[in-house]
Amino acid sequence: MMRGAWHRPAGLLAAALLAVSSAAGEAPSWLQSCLVPAQPPWRPDSAAIQLLDSSQTRFLTSHRVLMTYRSARRVTHEEGLPHLQFLMPYNADTDRIVSAEGWIVPPDGKGVRSYGRGAFVDTILQRDLNLWDAERLLVFEGGGRVAMGGTAAWEVQVERDLGIANVDAQFAAPMETLRSVFEVIPASGTKLEWFADTPRLRDPKAGAVGGSLRWELDRLPRLPEDVPPGFIPDLLRVSVRCVPADPAVPRIETWENFSRAVAQIMDPSLDSGAAVKAQADALAAGRTARWDRIRALTGFVQKEIVYLSIAIDRTSVAGYRAHRAADVLRTRTGDCKDKATLLVSMLRAIGEDGHVVLLNAADPRYVREEWPSAQFNHAIVAIPADADAPAGWPVVDAGRLGRIVIFDPTDPTTPLGILTSPDQGGFGLVVDADRGVLVRLPVSDPKYDGMTCKIDAALDSQGRLAVKFDEVHSGIDAATWHLRRWRLTRERFELLLQRRIREESPLAGDLKWADDWDPVGAKYRLTLEFTVPTYGRDAGGGLVLLAPDMLLTGFGIPHWQGRMEGVCWLRTNATDEEIRLELPPGCSVEELPDPWSEDGKTFSCQLSYRIEGRTIVYQRSFRRSAACYGESDYHDLEGFYQRLSAAGRRPIILRRAAAESSPTPP
Repeated sequence: MMRGAWHRPAGLLAAALLAVSSAAGEAPSWLQSCLVPAQPPWRPDSAAIQLLDSSQTRFLTSHRVLMTYRSARRVTHEEGLPHLQFLMPYNADTDRIVSAEGWIVPPDGKGVRSYGRGAFVDTILQRDLNLWDAERLLVFEGGGRVAMGGTAAWEVQVERDLGIANVDAQFAAPMETLRSVFEVIPASGTKLEWFADTPRLRDPKAGAVGGSLRWELDRLPRLPEDVPPGFIPDLLRVSVRCVPADPAVPRIETWENFSRAVAQIMDPSLDSGAAVKAQADALAAGRTARWDRIRALTGFVQKEIVYLSIAIDRTSVAGYRAHRAADVLRTRTGDCKDKATLLVSMLRAIGEDGHVVLLNAADPRYVREEWPSAQFNHAIVAIPADADAPAGWPVVDAGRLGRIVIFDPTDPTTPLGILTSPDQGGFGLVVDADRGVLVRLPVSDPKYDGMTCKIDAALDSQGRLAVKFDEVHSGIDAATWHLRRWRLTRERFELLLQRRIREESPLAGDLKWADDWDPVGAKYRLTLEFTVPTYGRDAGGGLVLLAPDMLLTGFGIPHWQGRMEGVCWLRTNATDEEIRLELPPGCSVEELPDPWSEDGKTFSCQLSYRIEGRTIVYQRSFRRSAACYGESDYHDLEGFYQRLSAAGRRPIILRRAAAESSPTPP
């Protein structure tokens, strides 16, 4: 169900598009209205602008629709030419292309050229090498036909089977859009129900046909390109379904009902037959503790089932119907719903229980509690919790199903007991025919997700520093470090460590390191040893300045540039660090910085300093909660990091013995 980026059909378009014919004529009336005024008085410096982005959905039945897509785009600079390639993915098994037309309008509006279906390339949609399905891509190439200042346009009609899905429109585009329109027409004897994510879309107009609805937005900016990691644009989404006008006719109105409908699709793929049971029994054999038995199954599905999506179900519910568990086990391949179904089947084969959980990964705001519908792109698993489930595990209350542990079998490196960051914070639907429920997915607890670091450093009389790190990462932090190590050779991982150290200590050398991964306790331990030939700065008069923060983890986030409508999803970050710096004989502490602390809505930090004999002890404790940060909160967090950095740079002042030589400045 997870979908990656698709790839344009390389080397396919040129010859095919040069061979098609066109005819002179007039633009259709909808396109003519887009061309006035000739130059939109908005974003005049844009290399390309979308004059119209329109979709109309006519319900033929409550689950079969005729969709009409229209778009017109003007280009004023060669940098805008890529935007004149019109692309429409569709499923060849459930969709039928009814018609496809294209038009090229010169800058003066005269001599319009029209193109029929033969001008469209119909090719395989390759999202990535791990997805084999029936999706295709319809392409109209306008960039090679239009002159600067001209307009390219297209109209495509598709008849589509919706299955259990609704009709959705998201008002967002990779280019400035002058006008965006979404219209829905109900079938005879039905009515429309709808939901909008934003107040900007909660006041639709009545359409031209009785009972129809129309949403319009003008002057939409393009989606930002230079965004911070974790940025999620505001959805500007409308979702519409067509329901019988007769209230006595059954329909999906609750998440429990929707779960029942999904269970009817997914449950037939659950299989605890001989092959699945034999494999589950073999994995659990010799293990007496419940979670040890379960962990053997979760690790197998994670590591031994290769992620590969092959859709053989030629219906509109293929995105929810998994392959039979026995087939997934036999082929050792499957996508997220296949892996989830296999794991649930294996759990039930050894007398345990489990359920598939649906969610929208990487966007905790996407699934809306008040709108039961197909809002999902990922499948994971729920396992009944008990008193032996360790503290800090991702456990939630699932109503009549009781407390459950959430686990993602798709991720090959994040063990049972940790929930990957893209799965956190949103809503998930626990699929069950009778007890289905929407739950709020957990976020990492800073008490169990983060890093503790102890640093022993010794400064000699010549200013040389010998450093020993002992880092222990827990939870998501541990899984992240383990993933880095898992993906890299020892040599490449060592280069990563060297870069990390030399960012703060450019002259550091003689690196030695070792690591250890404990999947049961979700701990990753990293030990480092290195030397710094010169540490400290001579301030004259026998004084030396030291910056303790050069040995610690740096904190920060990329700058929020410009005005972007959306939020950043930032995961939990918790760090506890201690430096014990041993001074050479005859060297004393002249001055320590004052303690420093700050507490905000979602973050806090404390710095402290003390002296134990000839040892300076510097401690830093940092916490940041997982949350969706809007622009204002994000800027508050940026300012906090700047103040934290300034506080950490305050020097420790030493006084060296008169006979000692001063450290050489770096």
